[in-house]
Amino acid sequence: MLIETYDDVYTVLQHYRTDAQFDTYMCRRRSDNELYTVIRVLNKEMTEKILDFICSQARNRSFSDLAGHFVADGDFYVVFAHAQGINLYDKLAQRCTIEERMVLGRRILERIVLQGQPYYFVCQCLEPDNILVTDALDISFNYTLEGVEQYSLYTGADAVSYVYSLMLLLFAKEIKKNNTPPLALYFEELEAQDGFDSMEQYRRYNELCEQIRAIPKEELEVSKGLWYRIKQLIKKLHDGLKKVLLPTVFIGVFIYMLYNIYMAFQDKGQAHHFDLIGTVGIEEAQTLEEEESVDYGKEQD
Repeated sequence: MLIETYDDVYTVLQHYRTDAQFDTYMCRRRSDNELYTVIRVLNKEMTEKILDFICSQARNRSFSDLAGHFVADGDFYVVFAHAQGINLYDKLAQRCTIEERMVLGRRILERIVLQGQPYYFVCQCLEPDNILVTDALDISFNYTLEGVEQYSLYTGADAVSYVYSLMLLLFAKEIKKNNTPPLALYFEELEAQDGFDSMEQYRRYNELCEQIRAIPKEELEVSKGLWYRIKQLIKKLHDGLKKVLLPTVFIGVFIYMLYNIYMAFQDKGQAHHFDLIGTVGIEEAQTLEEEESVDYGKEQD
């Protein structure tokens, strides 16, 4: 199948999908022999809604992934650079190292900077399903035009939100282990942002990576989750109690020794008096003896 324009020809190699609004093809363009994703807009009302937007972005020289647009046989077509590799979810499932994941984040944000896209495309490109990664960790974006009719509703805050979600995915292991303090500050800063500056995002991310690299590798391997924090709390309490109890014990022993010495001096030279004989008090025994003596005298009389 061929899609012909007034100055070029696209050879269809694969038909990806069809829905109510779009046909999507992988094509090879005759003029440069490169691969492209060509999206055919089926809905005329959709064409009217997005025509000005796509045409304005085609004039954006930075947005090189948008390779062209044309009308053929009464239908509107949009051409994007073809993305190659596996999606980010599948790549991360291969147990990437933290260094590899930092490289992925940097290259994704770097490509966003270079493309100079509007917020709609920034948000679409930061979707993990639309981020394709090669074995060499090269990045390309898969474009679908899904939801493009609402392009004007996307804001800088939305773009920041997509960056936030992407970073949660890239650093999920470190977040779970709770062993990378710079990440907490980085996410706090993202939460406070309501505007999107791609270059500033790129700069701050590189700063974060440098801070992570400064952390010893053995610390990055230690999990500092809930159980770790509980154990650390117990240890701190134990150490704190030791600091308090040891001096208290020594003071107690010292006071006890002074008391014994004092009692020893009090007892010296004093006779011990006993108040009991068995279970009978001495005074009670004397009274009993006197009574017996009186009774005995009466019997003698």
